[in-house]
Amino acid sequence: MQEIYTDQSISIVDTGSVIDIDGDDLEYIYYDWYRNGDEIVHADTSGVLSSENYVRGDNISVVVRVSDGIVTSEKIFGTYFILNTAPEITSCDINTSRIDDSQIIFLDTDYNDIDNDYVFPTYHWYKNEVLLSQVDNVSEINISEIDLQKGDTLSVDMFVNDGDLYSTGYSCLYEESSG
Repeated sequence: MQEIYTDQSISIVDTGSVIDIDGDDLEYIYYDWYRNGDEIVHADTSGVLSSENYVRGDNISVVVRVSDGIVTSEKIFGTYFILNTAPEITSCDINTSRIDDSQIIFLDTDYNDIDNDYVFPTYHWYKNEVLLSQVDNVSEINISEIDLQKGDTLSVDMFVNDGDLYSTGYSCLYEESSG
């Protein structure tokens, strides 16, 4: 059994040497796809199954059918176990648009999980490269809590977890220029 991630399509590239022992021309080669033993009804009958057809934990198998127009043969060609794909962070920016009114700095973040798992974000804030433990793991901070001065830098390291896998880390940086 091969392992495939939820963001990968399954491609049957080589079905080996397909010949007709009588020398007849082959009329067709079809691929029947099965998820957990049930036929995937609307699956393409080509040698490619797109990742929209399965989720993590599914078992996928493919039966290859070949015919010379008179006799059809079939063979289970491959079985696949679908693995979890790690979530990913696509953006993380420190937004200072509310500093004048509310003294709040917040994160604009975007992340997703192709498996549609619920994700748990984790944030670690740093001021001048020192961890701010009093505001750790929050998506917004009040600058009065951290005594932000001109020339200070704020950075955030962010991760998301889907309950199984962590994303690659993502960092963003802000330098205070007022004051």
